[in-house]
Amino acid sequence: PFASDDKSEFKFIMGALAMIWVVVIGLIIAGCIYPNNDTIGSLTPLVFAEAFALFALELIWECFLSWIVLKYNIKINYTRKLGNLFKVPKYFLADLLPFYESTGISLTTALAINQTLFCLIYYRKSRVNIPFFSYIFLSQDRREDRPDTLIFQVTEDIMRFGVYFPFKMLVVNAIGYPAIVFIPIAVNNIGDGLAEPVGVAWGRHKYTTTALYYKGKFWNGNFTRSWEGSSCVFIVTLIVVAANCASFTSKQFWITMTVLPFLMTIAEAKAPHTNDGPFMALVGCGFLSAVFLLL
Repeated sequence: PFASDDKSEFKFIMGALAMIWVVVIGLIIAGCIYPNNDTIGSLTPLVFAEAFALFALELIWECFLSWIVLKYNIKINYTRKLGNLFKVPKYFLADLLPFYESTGISLTTALAINQTLFCLIYYRKSRVNIPFFSYIFLSQDRREDRPDTLIFQVTEDIMRFGVYFPFKMLVVNAIGYPAIVFIPIAVNNIGDGLAEPVGVAWGRHKYTTTALYYKGKFWNGNFTRSWEGSSCVFIVTLIVVAANCASFTSKQFWITMTVLPFLMTIAEAKAPHTNDGPFMALVGCGFLSAVFLLL
């Protein structure tokens, strides 16, 4: 039931973490060169406090999810979706808190620290030697993702962050429309979160997709989805856009209501297994940026 062989998993983890920390170091250097740039920010004790606070919140959430798996025999497919409520959105939704300092350095440092700590916890040897780590991992370890559960999780987290981060820093901060990021986050977490349980319970019209990377190969594997599940993305997009109507002009609103549900549904349906989040983020943020910048 554990992840892929130690050597390949270790190489992947080290490569992924090295990439993240290179970005952090680059931004820290840029912050030293441009000390008054509010977008880049600076490395302060508050940045570390924020990062560890976000880690603690997600750790508690993961423990709770593993507890309900064991206590109530909840399907791991569902708890994994619930786990995604914290994994990437926490960095950007925390920006709504008055005491949170959202800068390039604070966001990437929080990602780097969180990914490093969770990779140490979820690494196969760690889970074998420390039962508590295996307990935390339980709520995320879907049967169909094995033996690459950790690789799937890290890939999706980094790719989702890699989409939201530039839109937040370069577009939202420049033109002041947070809906560009928050609408795709809500659709991804609620719509895609409902897609799996709905598909499992009522999915009758199936289709298959492949994984970006599975069992040592790119574009490999066959994973089942359903159109009933994917329809949740369409419905939730309509609801989320309607709930954010105040962010749009009349023209922007009706164009978004007409086009975005189809785009998000297609993105979810065509995306590789476990990587629908990044694809939905790219489509959603890209379309909304065009709406706010051009209309």
